[in-house]
Amino acid sequence: MMFSGFHRIVFFVFEQPNGIMKFSETNYNNAKDSDCRFHFSVENFVRKYNLSDPHAVNFFITRWKLIPTTRAHLIQ
Repeated sequence: MMFSGFHRIVFFVFEQPNGIMKFSETNYNNAKDSDCRFHFSVENFVRKYNLSDPHAVNFFITRWKLIPTTRAHLIQ
C-alpha cells in the first residue's frame, strides 16, 4: 500500500475586528493549485487584515492512501 507523506493541517480562529470581512486571497480548493498553498503566510494574512492573536488553534497530522488510477501508475 502506498501513502503520501505526512500532511499537517492547521486551523486558526481569529476575531474579525470589524465584523464580517471580505478577503482577497485566492481560493486553493482545486487540487491542481495545491503547490500554491506553500506560499501562503499566516503572518502576512494577520498583518494585512489587522487581526490580533488567534483565539484558538488546532491541528492534526494525516497521510493519504494513494489509489492508482492508471496502469502506468502501478508500474512506477
